[in-house]
This record gives sequence, structure tokens and C-alpha cells, in this order.
Amino acid sequence: MLFNIELFVKLKRNKLVEVTPHEVHFDGFEINQTQTRDLHILNRSSEVLRVDIIPPQTSFFQIDYKKPQRLVPGFSIHVKVSFKPTQWQYYHDAIRIHTPERDHHIIVPIHAYPIILLDGIFPSSYQFPNTPLGQMCVDKDFRMNRSH
Repeated sequence: MLFNIELFVKLKRNKLVEVTPHEVHFDGFEINQTQTRDLHILNRSSEVLRVDIIPPQTSFFQIDYKKPQRLVPGFSIHVKVSFKPTQWQYYHDAIRIHTPERDHHIIVPIHAYPIILLDGIFPSSYQFPNTPLGQMCVDKDFRMNRSH
């Protein structure tokens, strides 16, 4: 069975194929907005290969590529990975690449996570008072205001 996770133990490359990047990250997103990232699968061997790409299992990630009959040495398959979130949460999945090298198929993890932008919330710098070595400064409160 091609979906068995134990079959896909290699990250980035095996003797025949190299994947760039070895992980796909969607850092920061807006709900119901589609983002895309590029993935390249390179034949680094001296042989013509047949490579099978098993897509992500969740509906949040999709892939699009033109599969050649055979992958010629030095050539690559360009895969467009799309992500469309429906909630503000962490998402993960994987693309599995089945190669002729038995027991060394490649897994490409996919991660998507929200990012909170803190621009204007925290001051860019704060000057703490000079304090002699070995002594503690008296507690001091200060207020942070959003300037927007």
C-alpha cells in the first residue's frame, strides 16, 4: 500500500531523486484565501525514472503538476502546492513521492500556521535604567500603547 507512512522515510532526497524545498511552509495566512508554494522534484541519477507523486490527504492542501511519462536525468517536475484554510489554526499534511528505490521513498511535510503581527503593539526599543552589578533595580511599571 502506497499510503503506509513507514514506506516514506526519507526527507529531501534519496540516491535517485532530490526535492527542493524539503518541507513546505505557509507561514501566515488569511481564512478562505489561497496561497501557493513551489516544489521541485529533480532526477539526480543517470537513469530515466518513473516517479509517482501521492497528493496530500486533507482538503486544505492541493497540488498541481504536469507529470511526464518518464523523468530524464537532470530534469525536474515542478509541483505547485496550494493551501486554502477555513479556520485560524495549525494545519499539516505531506506529499509522498514514490521512487524506484525501494524502502527509500520521500516524504515532503507541509505545514501551515497563523502568525500574529505585533507591529505597533510593542515598542521597538526600551531603555532600562543603569543598575550596578550584583544589585537589583526597583520594579518599574510602564505602559505600552498601540499608536495606530
